[in-house]
Amino acid sequence: MLNKKRIKLIFKSSPALISIFILLTCFIASPLQAEEINSPFHLSPVTDGIIAGSGIAIYGSYFLCDKILNLNPDPTPDFSGALDSVNIFDRKFANPYSHTQDRISDVLAAVTILSPAFLMCTPSSNWVTIGTMYAETALLAYSLKCAGKYFISRTRPYMFFSGYPEDDVTAGDWNDSFPSAHATMTFAAAAFSTYVFAQYFPDSSWKYGVAAISYTAAILTSAMRITSGCHYATDILAGAAIGTVCGLVIPWAHTLGGTSTSPVEISPSGIYISLKF
Repeated sequence: MLNKKRIKLIFKSSPALISIFILLTCFIASPLQAEEINSPFHLSPVTDGIIAGSGIAIYGSYFLCDKILNLNPDPTPDFSGALDSVNIFDRKFANPYSHTQDRISDVLAAVTILSPAFLMCTPSSNWVTIGTMYAETALLAYSLKCAGKYFISRTRPYMFFSGYPEDDVTAGDWNDSFPSAHATMTFAAAAFSTYVFAQYFPDSSWKYGVAAISYTAAILTSAMRITSGCHYATDILAGAAIGTVCGLVIPWAHTLGGTSTSPVEISPSGIYISLKF
């Protein structure tokens, strides 16, 4: 278990960790930016319209059903359940609530979601394309996570132990275990960073480092969600699967249908918009 001194050290050092992450990105960027790169990705009104539209439609459906129509109100918390009612696999990984580990997983998730910053080592003319793809990835992953939690009610592990977070129970979060949001978003970021970096720099040995850093952070975040008592192992596996699919399929879809570049380019000297008729 982590003691309070170690926890305070982690929180106090989190800005330093983010700074080191940014410096590492710059260190990777310096030798790679000199390379000539033909971007394998391109934006398309059709592709981006379908992806963004799907994410908006899924999230909009969830928001309408939950926030406006309230079609599936949260049930009254039931404290009489027994851990024996949980399947044997998840039962082995069920833990009581740990506020400390819950907060640490939040910090780790925030750092992991920054992993696409590694892609700043690509020419600045590609940043709009990369940013758009990552925004679509995050939107779709988040929307699927919201839909999953809404339509699949599952009691969090900490409800079977004493010391559960009363504020979360009051807010109804106790019944939103499946899938894990942290796993969904961190694995989406890790998969996206790894795939896109490898596409831009297929011959660079740095692609292994980007993959190792991104996935290690995602795995640590997910593991902490289990040890904090917030999720079962299957919640993590489902979230990791959703995030990974979004992080791979969306940038892959932007490699199809041609090699046109983004109509908007950003460089140190300004922003350029080109229109072709």
